[in-house]
Amino acid sequence: MIRTLIVDDEETTRNEIRKELSTHYPEVSIVGEATSATEAHQLIVEFKPDLVFLDVMLDKGSGFDLLSRFPEPAFHIVLITANNEYALHAFNYCKLRYIVKPIRPHALKSVLDDLIPQVALQRGQSEQVHPLPGEQRTRKTITVNVSDAIHVVSIGDIIRCEAEKNYTFFNISDGRKILVAKTLKEYDQALSAQGFIRIHQSHLINLVYVKTYIKKTGIIELSNGTLLPVSIRKREHLIAVLSQ
Repeated sequence: MIRTLIVDDEETTRNEIRKELSTHYPEVSIVGEATSATEAHQLIVEFKPDLVFLDVMLDKGSGFDLLSRFPEPAFHIVLITANNEYALHAFNYCKLRYIVKPIRPHALKSVLDDLIPQVALQRGQSEQVHPLPGEQRTRKTITVNVSDAIHVVSIGDIIRCEAEKNYTFFNISDGRKILVAKTLKEYDQALSAQGFIRIHQSHLINLVYVKTYIKKTGIIELSNGTLLPVSIRKREHLIAVLSQ
């Protein structure tokens, strides 16, 4: 789960963010809410969130007062501001995005759809940095050999793989599509221990990019908007994996 903290002194704003997260992002867990920089600092230290929604102007202090206490924050930040000028501060923080009040649902969704997969990926990678004693270190890249080149691809950047007869299409998060002369079965075996799951004879997906699974129709939506069918015999296993 992606641990999330909401810091805003306006109850309406907190409610809007909470509703959006609880409705559309089941992978997000709200660990706390704060109305001041001091309270937020205490919650960050205690819960170590992955994502913080942070209002610029708080009842006591400002969002930037809080950020000054975390010069290299381990968490991602969505800055909440009523003034576009504050967005310039985003350039000082590589993990900072912003939304402008009044919050519009489509603007919030746009930020979250871009950010959530990155936060989930980073969280997964950080959990793999220090394996348990005797545990094999998880692979971070895979070599994809095509006719004119050899691509070294970050496993976390692979959204999905799709079968095309005896070939496999790799769909990468930067928009690339790489066609490889190997069957999907071979990559299923190689990637199943890396957070991938076979949902169909033709589709292998990275769980990091799952957005929604509709049980009634058996359709899964990925964070980039792609809709894919889940075969009937794969549905029970998928539900079990997503429910963990």
